[in-house]
Amino acid sequence: MQFWQRAMEDAAQFMLSMSDVTIEECGEPLVPIPSASVDSEASLMVAEENDAGRGPEVAYIRSGLLEPLLGVAAKLRSEGLLLRIEHSYRSPGMQVDLVLSPVLLDRVIDMVTAEATGRPQAEMVQHRARGLIANVYVNGTHISGSAVDTTVIDLATGEEVDRGGKYMALTEITPMDSPFVSEQARQNRELINDAFAQFGFVAYPFEFWHYSQGDAIERRVRDDDRPARYGPVTRNPDGSVVPLDPSAPVVPVSVLLDRIENRIAARYDE
Repeated sequence: MQFWQRAMEDAAQFMLSMSDVTIEECGEPLVPIPSASVDSEASLMVAEENDAGRGPEVAYIRSGLLEPLLGVAAKLRSEGLLLRIEHSYRSPGMQVDLVLSPVLLDRVIDMVTAEATGRPQAEMVQHRARGLIANVYVNGTHISGSAVDTTVIDLATGEEVDRGGKYMALTEITPMDSPFVSEQARQNRELINDAFAQFGFVAYPFEFWHYSQGDAIERRVRDDDRPARYGPVTRNPDGSVVPLDPSAPVVPVSVLLDRIENRIAARYDE
């Protein structure tokens, strides 16, 4: 539990520091990520559905990142692995749904309950969730079209590669450097990190499935003072983008706290 507390404090501070990153939106369009089935010869597939929503509906990425992403997928394919994109671009409305998701909030409430050994405070849940469920546009790099959430499949077995847990497992195994995963899971994380790094992506330190490039997260991970080229955007039907205010909240904090309190009450006040 001490590791969870320290990691989530670090994640919260990381997210707060992203407000200092300058965004110089390049205006690149969002383009579709090609997908194929697990039994094809392709090196990339898109998940049908998961806790973050339906995959194919949001399988877009900035045009300048498609070739690097396909490079990562080809590299993993050469290792006998298939890259599955769980989530890429999220519209603001989709991010609202994620921020207020009962499933995800309940997972954080579970951890805070164990940490506090009693009824948790909504403010603490909101604080702990800060580094896991982005509620400021600049923090939500999926809204920038510059991030992907991933699962990797072993083509020899058809099974998911062990990274210590499943996508969206919001527990002490979630941070990339978690000591609560096996040595094999740690090696698998490193192999996948190396493949993404080879094509310019950085791993988000607090989620083992999240990679991005050219956005505020990358600038912070690299301690790079240059402006980020990808900021939060909405997508037009033709793929062109409209920038959003990076500093704006996805959901007003008061609304988020009310939702958290309702989830807590549903558990404790039955």
